[in-house]
Amino acid sequence: MVPGLAPQVALDKQIQFKNRFDNLVRKMNTTQKGELLFGFPLSDYSRLQQIGKELELLQRLYGLYNEVNRTVAGYYDIVWHDVSMESIGTDLAEFQSK
Repeated sequence: MVPGLAPQVALDKQIQFKNRFDNLVRKMNTTQKGELLFGFPLSDYSRLQQIGKELELLQRLYGLYNEVNRTVAGYYDIVWHDVSMESIGTDLAEFQSK
């Protein structure tokens, strides 16, 4: 994560990185199959696996961020007379549990 980076820019960069990461995982799988086929010792890809876990957490974080922003933006379209505090409370509780 880069401090001070706008959330939308960070999300775009994360999507680009995820695509590049997926390509690396495919190459890793191909390499490991070749190593097994020819009896070579398996290479260590623990750092790549750690990056995958971090990337998954970032995806969840940015997904939640976008969902919260969409929900809050939807509140601006509600007429005050039609506001349901129970519904808003339920939405907040759902976000908190994620």
